[in-house]
Amino acid sequence: MNFRCIYSAIVLLILGSYLSTQRAQAQKELTGKAISPPLKETSITLAQIVARQRATLSQIQTARGVAVWRELLYTTTSQSAPPLRLVHFAYCSTASVNLIFSWDGRSPVAQVREKPDWTKVLAAFLVADDKVYSIKPSGSRKQGWISVAPYNPAVHERNPLVSFRIELLADEPVTLADLFGTQNSMAAPPKVYLETTTGGEKLWVIFSNPNLPGEELRYLINPAKGYLAEYIGRFSQKRKIHESFLTIGKTKQGHWIPARRKSYDYTRDGTVTYFSDWYFHSVEVNTTLAPYELSFAYFHLPPEAWPQTIQTNEPAKQ
Repeated sequence: MNFRCIYSAIVLLILGSYLSTQRAQAQKELTGKAISPPLKETSITLAQIVARQRATLSQIQTARGVAVWRELLYTTTSQSAPPLRLVHFAYCSTASVNLIFSWDGRSPVAQVREKPDWTKVLAAFLVADDKVYSIKPSGSRKQGWISVAPYNPAVHERNPLVSFRIELLADEPVTLADLFGTQNSMAAPPKVYLETTTGGEKLWVIFSNPNLPGEELRYLINPAKGYLAEYIGRFSQKRKIHESFLTIGKTKQGHWIPARRKSYDYTRDGTVTYFSDWYFHSVEVNTTLAPYELSFAYFHLPPEAWPQTIQTNEPAKQ
């Protein structure tokens, strides 16, 4: 066996040990967190819950900050992307910027005003009106680093890597509002239950299908915190298949926002197969964004990045 083979074997051994340790930690974190909803129905409707959630999230008109994203796959010892990433973001109603780096969890987080090290950039996007500009260094691309495509909701909407939004942490890709919009086609309407805890009243929204006993989708809603979800769980044959635990925070201006979301996927025997953790390293909402923050100036691009075929706010050549 040559040196390269030995090195590869050692790397796989170390990574396999790391993933096993992380999986054990994830299993330990979940001990005692099984959630059994109460069975006391309430007069509050799903329509009211969805409307109040929308009202809470619609208060955020602009935002900027850095989100930390940790993702671990336990079904393989190789990952196509670094497990820990930083998402620098800023957005308003018509434009957004994303700049994504790998991170070691220890190095200082760079400020937006600093020029990025493009050797460490995983992805960068500017969304302006109906255009999506993807920025990626390429030695073989003679037309610069920037490519453009029409905004496609099926591809770009709710994609935190293209256009991060705070509300993306509040729900799953198929949201509670989406489910509400299709409830008339369900075999049984969802039910809303009231739970009284030491921390106040909370609501359970439970979707079930009488044709598939044991299949459920559960939301735990906190009315005192903008009607945002604190827990989302999908169950099959009374076994959990997916769970998300959400921490709701409050901004300096008094707005409720989802501050963190930990998500887990499981096998039928309860073993964790996937873990994802999103939280904010820093975040500001409803502050005035300078024009450069929602333009190519945000990325501090070098001259060789600019294509000749795209009209942008390219800095004047000296």
